[in-house]
Amino acid sequence: MTADRVRGVSQQSWTASTTTGRRPPIRLGETEAQFQHAVIELAQTLGWRVAHFRPARTSHGWRTPVQGDPGFPDLVMVRAGKIVFAELKSERGKLSADQQAWIDATGGYLWRPSDWRQIVAVLHGRDAVAAHG
Repeated sequence: MTADRVRGVSQQSWTASTTTGRRPPIRLGETEAQFQHAVIELAQTLGWRVAHFRPARTSHGWRTPVQGDPGFPDLVMVRAGKIVFAELKSERGKLSADQQAWIDATGGYLWRPSDWRQIVAVLHGRDAVAAHG
């Protein structure tokens, strides 16, 4: 991918989407992975540190090697003393009870592609939760 292209969208269009909240049209069949990639790129463009723990395929199916309670959010983003927890789902993706418990415990977000305006607002620093030290 060239520096002037983000997910096949011109940099001018991408920059406009980060400031206006308009996102390039959602492609039919956009996967959760594609949506996650867009959120991560936006967050990093805006100066957030981003963590995502990728699952791996094992002989017992897909597993994410994290010790603790199941359902941990897809993304943890930190910038200037603010922290955002986000669970990402496709438009029809189902949230598990464990994922909801993490959202409730962290004050995190459930984001779908149709939430792009809120995502932009939060990552611009409007609505992010202050980290407690």
